[in-house]
Amino acid sequence: MAEFEVGGSKYSSRKLDAFTAFHVARKLAPAVAPFVRAIGPAAATLATMKAGTANVAGMTDTMAALEPLARVLADLPAEDVDFVLKTCLGVVSRAAPNGGGWSLVWNKAADRLMFDDIDMMSMVAIAVNVIKADIVPFMTALPSASNGGDR
Repeated sequence: MAEFEVGGSKYSSRKLDAFTAFHVARKLAPAVAPFVRAIGPAAATLATMKAGTANVAGMTDTMAALEPLARVLADLPAEDVDFVLKTCLGVVSRAAPNGGGWSLVWNKAADRLMFDDIDMMSMVAIAVNVIKADIVPFMTALPSASNGGDR
């Protein structure tokens, strides 16, 4: 279980079961390598922007590094993207203001978000938090698992 905040609201995610986590990781696999290649230049540009020393060359390098990731994400089948988002949102609850309990974010039967104020960026941020908690550990364990489990 992971707790996190997005857009001023507090969220809690349950752990994905092993089979579901595997299928989410499988759907995300084409984006992993381009993401890893893009994260270094993007982080460097963000750091220079925060320091106030960003330059056009650095931003151009970041955009060039992000292009393959953007292309892979754009080419992912809509069904795969929907599966990942809906699966991740399906294990998340949102805290009611003033300690009034928790409510599910995704209604599977109605196939819709339960909060109108969750916009696209918030939806993706919520899903990324689930991915960080449940999928990233799986992805980082793959090299050791392929060597018989030795770490």
